[in-house]
Amino acid sequence: MGDSRPPGVTGDIQLAWTLEGGAPFSGRRLRLARQYRGLTQLELARALGTIVSGPAISQYENGQTRRPGIEIVARFSDLLGFDPSFFFPPEPQRSLPDRTPFFRKQRGYRARDMEAVSARAQLAHLVARSLTAMSGAAPASIPRYDVPSLDAGAIERVANQVRRDWKIGFGPIGDMVQLLESHGAIVLRASQETNAVDACCVAFEDRPIIVLRRVEADPLQTRFDLAHELGHIVLHADQSMAPRNLESQAERFASALLMPVRTIRAALPSLAHPDELARLRVHWGVSFEALLRRAREVQHWNPTQCDRVSRDLESLGWMPVEPRWYGPFDAERPIWLHRCLEALQSRGETLESIQQRLGLTPRSLEELTGWSLA
Repeated sequence: MGDSRPPGVTGDIQLAWTLEGGAPFSGRRLRLARQYRGLTQLELARALGTIVSGPAISQYENGQTRRPGIEIVARFSDLLGFDPSFFFPPEPQRSLPDRTPFFRKQRGYRARDMEAVSARAQLAHLVARSLTAMSGAAPASIPRYDVPSLDAGAIERVANQVRRDWKIGFGPIGDMVQLLESHGAIVLRASQETNAVDACCVAFEDRPIIVLRRVEADPLQTRFDLAHELGHIVLHADQSMAPRNLESQAERFASALLMPVRTIRAALPSLAHPDELARLRVHWGVSFEALLRRAREVQHWNPTQCDRVSRDLESLGWMPVEPRWYGPFDAERPIWLHRCLEALQSRGETLESIQQRLGLTPRSLEELTGWSLA
């Protein structure tokens, strides 16, 4: 993420050059790398052996002591899987934007897992900023709306406005990942170690980051997760808002975006039949659960009718665990980071030089982007 080392400088000579180059050690980046690996300060100190203590790690991270020496930085690099230059960013990249992540759920997760997912989003943002500057990628074009009162009607109107702004009409949305990435969001998957954590997003002003569960997640649920996280980005840019209703607001936005009221009402049958709902499920790219919830929201069926349909679907074994047929929506995959790397390669950049400029090792670059240097 901004490496100006002389070419051919490697190993201990490279590290010594980095330390002597004048850039101060970034405690915030040490914290980011540690949390990315899911380690506490004490666990990192234990892994380092006797050369540094838990309190010393805290002091490094908080900038309360002089920068660590060459041996300690080398050990940070080896254990955490980051190039030494990662911890010595140049002036324009020293600050990390302070944005609170939105998690689908706050309870039931280990704090370290939530920190690891948040750190993955922060690191992806650093990489995306650098790749944008290196490749000339277009800036994000995701609208933010200042809506004084986010009641159900206002949320429906905002979802419709997003469709108008993006010129996608009012029918089913195709590839949700491609839609979001084409407007500048970065979508990536969580690590295997934090797969239990549901989707989250960090609404950075320049390039929002969305972290999804691993690929084994239900594709239709993933589409709803993406719409939900977009709701946070669009509706909740003001992070001083009271958090109580944020998740329910994002949920309503996702329903309205994926199934606009004007078209879903016309599509829903007056008398629900499981086969017809199965067709609508694949046509709109939403789960049975989301479809039934939307039918209630737009008051197409009353609660008694929805309950009866739910029982019919359960009797067929289609709920609560839904069938594994997803139509064309089974192949939605993030590609933005890959395309940036491909564009740089096409201009003559080697993957090794890209990795060094990002301050990442081959291991950390592949883990984050899925891109192998092999």
